[in-house]
Amino acid sequence: MKSVFMGMIKWFWGEMDNLYMALIAVLIVEAITTVLRALVEHDAKTYINTKYISIRIMLFLVVGLGNIIGACMSQWGADALLRQSAILFYMAYEFKVFISNADAIGFPIPEIFTDFFDKLSKKDEASKKKED
Repeated sequence: MKSVFMGMIKWFWGEMDNLYMALIAVLIVEAITTVLRALVEHDAKTYINTKYISIRIMLFLVVGLGNIIGACMSQWGADALLRQSAILFYMAYEFKVFISNADAIGFPIPEIFTDFFDKLSKKDEASKKKED
């Protein structure tokens, strides 16, 4: 029974490669900093809630679907492209949240990171204004 379950997990999420382990490590570090931020700001309800957990579950579902679709595309040589792209995107997103949490706690953040994420935020705000 255990091997069937493990086979289903491997089919859905793919191999447990270094990229996937890095995603898990980034998620764990981000979760720790989120808890620390909630403790510092005395506002656990804001940061640790059902939405927070739901977003993390959706992240793993998107990576899994990227793996399945990529496996279907393997005949064209793009078998891991969607999975790897999803993992890298969410690692960058979680890193942004980590930087935000560290900044809110009062930890000094290198200016290159804050400048980079400020530029991304401005581009995101500009694209939202164009949609309106």
